[in-house]
Formats: sequence, structure tokens, C-alpha cells
Amino acid sequence: MLKKIIISLKRIPFLKKIVKFFYQKIGLLISNKKSIPNTIKRVSNKNEEALFGYYDKTPWSRDNSKFIYLRTKNANKYPAGKDEAQIILKNFNTNEELVVDSTKTWNSQQGAMLQWLGPDFNSKIIFNNFYNGKYVANIINLENMKKNILDHPIYTIDSKGENCFWLDFSRLNTLRPGYGYSNIIDNSKGTKLPSGPAIFWANLKTHTSDYLITYEDLYNIMPQDDNFKKSFHKVNHIMSNPSGNAIIFLHRWIYKGNKSDRLLAYFLDSKELKVILDEGMVSHCNWKNDSVIITFARTLKQGDRYYEININTGEVKLLDKLPKQDGHPSFSPNGKYIIMDTYPSLMRKQKIFLYKIETGELNEIASVYSNGRYMNNTRCDLHPRWNWNSKEICFDSNLDKHRGVYLLKIPEEYL
Repeated sequence: MLKKIIISLKRIPFLKKIVKFFYQKIGLLISNKKSIPNTIKRVSNKNEEALFGYYDKTPWSRDNSKFIYLRTKNANKYPAGKDEAQIILKNFNTNEELVVDSTKTWNSQQGAMLQWLGPDFNSKIIFNNFYNGKYVANIINLENMKKNILDHPIYTIDSKGENCFWLDFSRLNTLRPGYGYSNIIDNSKGTKLPSGPAIFWANLKTHTSDYLITYEDLYNIMPQDDNFKKSFHKVNHIMSNPSGNAIIFLHRWIYKGNKSDRLLAYFLDSKELKVILDEGMVSHCNWKNDSVIITFARTLKQGDRYYEININTGEVKLLDKLPKQDGHPSFSPNGKYIIMDTYPSLMRKQKIFLYKIETGELNEIASVYSNGRYMNNTRCDLHPRWNWNSKEICFDSNLDKHRGVYLLKIPEEYL
């Protein structure tokens, strides 16, 4: 009931914050503070702060023998980048850990965009950093520890390790604290209708780069009501399809504290910008294949649910057996399952669900306690991610005193 009240207060932001505060405090008082199952295993030391980042990437190398994550002194401070984060490489065969590098360009929600670089996903990692007054990306060859520094950051990369895309991380930090970076002062702060590039592209093989989409492009495609041009605009959640010839992303605008979303796609070959879904709310997405995505979003006909959308045809299909709660969905590498999480309930529990596509079975495989040290801009979403054999997942959590990265093998009865 309280959660529904919080949602209904969307148009009264200050009152929503007050009600949400008491909702969280009540939950902390009445929760049993337990997490299940007991097979959840922490990757890092219990006395360390650790995280990986977003749910559309995996910390595992392709052979599942190595694991990468961030280690830092404090993961519940904002802005996060004031503290250095170490890049940790863990070898599961020997249980040894190696500090590969460090960065001050990270945040509590998406880390440093740390990920394995395709196409082999075994030999190189890439992550964002800050050198000489600009955002960059480091590529580390783990076979010889040689470092290559790109003159731009990254947000998402295709599976071939070629096409990468990024946005203005400083503006994102202003309009969505916890998602951008604070190393550079946001010169667009206070600018509702910024001009110039919104999304950038580079090819890591040919070393060519350009911008793809400007803010003017976003204003001009299917303009909204009069408040549209009075709003603060941003882009977020860029995701490349596996082949790297299309991206999806969210265009969000904020008017008097109220947020609206729509989902767009951009096709590199045709240079077409296309609105995919525009009915008030789009949250988290992921790719099923090069043309089909899954998303938690709103349609006027069926409400806030999980949907499958073909970005080429525009066909929208309700996934009625999936939870009615927002979460972070991703398909298993073998294509048989979808994993998704939820936000904390009144009892401060975050659920993880496994959906078996062939049979339509939905099973809750974990209930994870979320403590009160990490909330709002520094909250800890689970962001569950698959390993490459589709039999184990990992997730970020604050189920203990310190934030960490945890492993959970999928029970055999659900596979």
C-alpha cells in the first residue's frame, strides 16, 4: 500500500521524498534482515567495499575462470569518484586477486563501465578513467599488462569489440546523480535545451569517431506538449545490439521535478533515428537478439509491465508471466532463461526471479536484504548478471555491512 502511495505522489516530488524516507525507515525497523538461500557466496572480503556495475555486462571471462570488479574504501558516499576504485582481477582457479589498475571515474550504479572486451572476452578489459582533464577509457591486455588509453570514454560496446558509444557523463551526473561522473564540471548545468551532440560513436578497430545524435534531433522527432521545451533533457542507458549496427537508449526530460521517458533506437547503416515506445515511462531494457529487446515500460493499454519489442517492425508483446515490478532483465547466454530483480520491499528485501522461456515457469531464486547504509543516490541495486555457461549469476548487494559482489548458482531444479 505504501509503495503505491509513493508512486502516486510522482507529481508532488518533495512529498514523495518524505513518504519514501519514512517507508524506508519503517522497513529497516521491522525487517528480519535475512537473505536466502544460504548458498549465496561473497566474492570479495567482508570488510571491503566492492561492486561491479551494470546488468548488461558480465564480470566473468569467457572461460569463466576470471572475474573482474571494483574495490574501494567507501561505496555509500556521493559523488563516488572522490575515492579511488581499484580494478581487481580474481582468478577462480587459484583464488588469487590482482590489482590491475585504478580509476576515479566511477559511480555507485554503473561503476566504471568495467567489462571484458570482445570478441574473445578473455584477454582484454576496458573501463573509464580520467586523465589530463578529460574522460578516457583504459584497455588492459591481461596477457602482458600493456595499457592502451583511448581519448574518449565508453558506455556500451558491441560483442565484436569494435563499435562503442558514449554520452555526456557530466551532464548525466547533474540530472541523474549516481549515474554520471563528477570529474568535470557540467558546463550545461541549468541549460534546459542544450545544443550539440547527445550520443557519440567510435570504432576501436579503425580509430574513427563522430557524434551520432544531437539534442536538436531529439527535440525535433515527435515533439511533445508545451512543457517539452521547458524541460531539462538528457539521454541515458545506451545499449548496443550484439552486431553493433543499432543502439537503443532512453530520452528523458524533467519538468518541475516530474520525469518522462521514451525509448529510441538509432540504426548505424541507415542513420535512422526512431521512436520505439513513447507512452510515459520506459525503465530497463536488454537485447534478446539484434532486433528484439525486452523492457519494463508503460503502455496505455496494459500498464507498467515487461514487454518484448521488435525495433524493426514495432511489434509490442506483453510478457504476462513476468513480474509486474520493475527490475533489470537479461537473457542467459544459451537463450533459455531471463533473470530479473526487484527494488526493496517494505521489509527491505530484493527478489531475484528466474524465468524459463520454454515452459513459462517463473521462480523466485533469492530474497536479499538491503541495509540502510546505501540509499537514494548511493543505493545498491542487485543488477543480476549471467556467467557464460548460464548456470550461475552474480549481483551487487549490501546484504552485509559493506557493499559487495555475490555469486549464486542456479538450483538444478530450475534449469
